[in-house]
Amino acid sequence: TWGPFLIGLLRTPSRMNLWAKKKQEPPRLLDSINILRSAQESLEKREEHLEKKRAECLPAAREKLRLKDKRGAMYILKKAKLYEKQIEQIGGKKINLDRQIMALEAASSNKDILNAMRVANQSLKYAVKESDIDKVADVMDDINESLALSDELGDALSQPIGPPMDEDELSKELEEMEAEMMEEQLLRAPAVPTTVLEPQPVLPVIVSPAAIEQKTASLPASSGTRSKDENDERDLKMLQSLMGM
Repeated sequence: TWGPFLIGLLRTPSRMNLWAKKKQEPPRLLDSINILRSAQESLEKREEHLEKKRAECLPAAREKLRLKDKRGAMYILKKAKLYEKQIEQIGGKKINLDRQIMALEAASSNKDILNAMRVANQSLKYAVKESDIDKVADVMDDINESLALSDELGDALSQPIGPPMDEDELSKELEEMEAEMMEEQLLRAPAVPTTVLEPQPVLPVIVSPAAIEQKTASLPASSGTRSKDENDERDLKMLQSLMGM
């Protein structure tokens, strides 16, 4: 009697979910990175402890040798070698943890970049979808039409109002105004004093006969062939030199 009941119970989907395993969510990248860093800290503490133990082995081995206990010294040296091997293994483990941490950090960065690019792509698609090419052309036409109307309005507002003025008459008035201003500047200018220099009396130059004779004596004797004009010219130059002319 229990057979059909059990078979029906097992075939019911709602009952089958009771024994189904729940789907586990994948661990987050940041949680995995924190776990690896925690393990790395534990390894560093273990490495520091082993370094201290290895450093204690050398003095202990020397003490055994001093006491002639070679077997005890050999045991301590073997123990130190085991410490060194564990320290080397810890170094390799730390390298592997660093590699995994770097890989997870790179994956986290790539995930953030991918999500940002996906959101940006969706925004771009939405913007392109909203910006229809026909609508863009209509908007540009409206803008150009508005700019043309604005230019026409500016030109209309910049036109002179009232009756036109005679520019020739204005130029004539401007010239008259400049002439009046020039005349006022000349009247305001200070008077320049003028002085008349009185003529200075010319003092006569008195030449003594002795000086004339001395000057004449210093000149070379004229030849008989020299003409009268040349003698007069020579005498005139001599008088001019004596008078300072």
